[in-house]
Amino acid sequence: MTREEIIEKVNAFLIEEIEIDENDLKGDALLTKDLGIDSLDFVDIVVIVERTFGFKIKPEEMKEVKTLDQFYESQLMKDNKQEWKGTTIGGYNGQRYLWLLIRVLGLRTMYFFSALSIPFFVIVNNKETRAIMKYYRKRGNSVVCSFLKVFKNNFIFSQMMFDRLAVMNGDDNFNIEIINNEVFEQHINNEKGFMLCHSHVGNSELTGFLLHQNKKTINSVIFGNENPKIIEKRAEILKQRNIKIISAHNDMTHIFKIKNALDNDEIVSIHCDRIFGSNKSTKVPFLNDKITLPLGPFIIAAQAEVDMLALFTMRDGYRNYKLYICNINPNNECNNIREKATSLALSYASKLEKILYKYPDQWFNFFDIWKI
Repeated sequence: MTREEIIEKVNAFLIEEIEIDENDLKGDALLTKDLGIDSLDFVDIVVIVERTFGFKIKPEEMKEVKTLDQFYESQLMKDNKQEWKGTTIGGYNGQRYLWLLIRVLGLRTMYFFSALSIPFFVIVNNKETRAIMKYYRKRGNSVVCSFLKVFKNNFIFSQMMFDRLAVMNGDDNFNIEIINNEVFEQHINNEKGFMLCHSHVGNSELTGFLLHQNKKTINSVIFGNENPKIIEKRAEILKQRNIKIISAHNDMTHIFKIKNALDNDEIVSIHCDRIFGSNKSTKVPFLNDKITLPLGPFIIAAQAEVDMLALFTMRDGYRNYKLYICNINPNNECNNIREKATSLALSYASKLEKILYKYPDQWFNFFDIWKI
């Protein structure tokens, strides 16, 4: 196949599927700025290229690709070879200091001191306070009651932060009860990979430290610009539990790492309730209103034809947690990838709403997802 034939097929896909104007497909056109191609569009492009031409795209090959010409030259000209070659709050020292205090004073004492600082954080973090207040208002609470519940919400959040620090540093005196563990075991024993859907409820970052299995590698996608030392420390601990970290960046290389993990029948763990790196989203019913969820994780699952499981790690008392696992099932009547992704998002939102009826004070999404 000639270069011109390859370019023609790719351009046809960009016009038909990504809905880019043919007149904009110029060699010097910037993929993101001029053509508006985002991380999810890249997933579609990668899938169609790999299926059509038999190429294999690697994440590192896309870091310097900015224009259409660069895309053609660095990737598509390899047809003759038939292959494609090539924020957690607090700094590192701060977290070490907190862990030292936990060891000396104990968790309960740290809970007490954290409670004293809650009013300060509620006042200073005005945007986050308003987001949590809105959540409680959506649940039918009065303005005064919602404001008071914000203090309780922040206190529970601080307790979970200290719990997470303790577990990260080797404290194994926590009790964990797994609800519907047979669902997880069934997927672990299958050859095909799958996706784990996390949320900003409960202590989601604790999940990786509590799950113990060695049959499949779990690739945990993290967002934000965390301290490299914290990421390194976490990666070192998680590696012992067969978990690798994929850091999400604006250069979209994480999308390829996610795809490669699923292609290798591994597990991808990702938060599904906050938009990052793509403007593709959908409105779903939630607490008698509608919220905006990212379509990205669900499109990836639909595109890769893998199952999704929702995981909720909820605090159930001092040193006690319950890990809820449930299937996220799409509607059987979906006709295309977009419909299936939307159906998965709807199912996920219903699971999220259900767990919050059991644990109404463990909602920690400090963004106004009703407003987005």
